[in-house]
Amino acid sequence: MWTDLLLIVVYLLFFPLLWQGGNLFCRLLLNSAPPLPPAVPGEGAGAQSESEQRIAAGRIIGVLERLLIILGVVFARWEIIAGVVALKTVARYKELDTQLNAEYFLIGSLASILWAVLVAAALLFFDKTIGFDLSSQAQALLGVPAAGPF
Repeated sequence: MWTDLLLIVVYLLFFPLLWQGGNLFCRLLLNSAPPLPPAVPGEGAGAQSESEQRIAAGRIIGVLERLLIILGVVFARWEIIAGVVALKTVARYKELDTQLNAEYFLIGSLASILWAVLVAAALLFFDKTIGFDLSSQAQALLGVPAAGPF
């Protein structure tokens, strides 16, 4: 009984690892890139609050993106990952006019995808070796062929 409870706690620890760890990992990589040029002169305080809102929205989008990528890896549905990348590109298409914006977009996107794949691999490894093998049970329940990476 205690063993099962401990396993459940470990499963639950993957969520903050995905969320907070992913945000930290992306932020570290983006901070290592050259700084963006200063904002356009004459933008008022409203621009700062808009910038903060965009950062907050970006973090939420990043978490949702990483959750979808984990689902894609767990169920070996690579089109989910392709869809996430396509949606991000379409949503940010206008901002990608400058090379610097495009480079920041790529750094953030690739860092987020890399983090999600690493967490998914760790989750699958834990699930198959020590855990309850929930991924196989979920695949069987959903009728997905068992073709996962582990």
